[in-house]
Amino acid sequence: EKLARSIARVFPVFHVGHDTQKEYVRKAGGGDIDQDICSLFQILGEQYGIRMLMAVDDLQWIDEDSLKLLSKVLYVSRSAVMLVGTYRKEQSEKLRRFQYHIRQFGEIEVISLDRFSQDKTNQFISQAYPEMQDQAERIYTYSEGNLLFLTEAIRNLQDGIHIGTVTDKM
Repeated sequence: EKLARSIARVFPVFHVGHDTQKEYVRKAGGGDIDQDICSLFQILGEQYGIRMLMAVDDLQWIDEDSLKLLSKVLYVSRSAVMLVGTYRKEQSEKLRRFQYHIRQFGEIEVISLDRFSQDKTNQFISQAYPEMQDQAERIYTYSEGNLLFLTEAIRNLQDGIHIGTVTDKM
């Protein structure tokens, strides 16, 4: 029953009962949506023994309220939820605070993948893709040393596709 209520409050479209959807949402209000979401994760983890992997890309764009909610979810579900997140190092002050906060209640591992400098990019291209050495400056300009974009830019050039085309793989 508690699980059904939490699901219905977070996702009103799933509410089944006598109240109409609109009335239920009005009664639920927005004030304790954080609590309902946390309850949902806690119930799934503790009562049902479900282990969850939460993947969040580009955390640097997360707003403060969402970051607080994510912290709460991780706190109440620390044995059931594992977070894998990515963010750009250049925009990470709030994420450093977030990391500090979640270190207080669980294990955290931070893996830093820095961008390549222009020299490192040239070295990478000369070793891994020597046939692309004449395009090294153009590839660096496009990728800014980001390894994902670097390798995809090289693949695009090898396949005769414009360097800036975003492929399905990207």
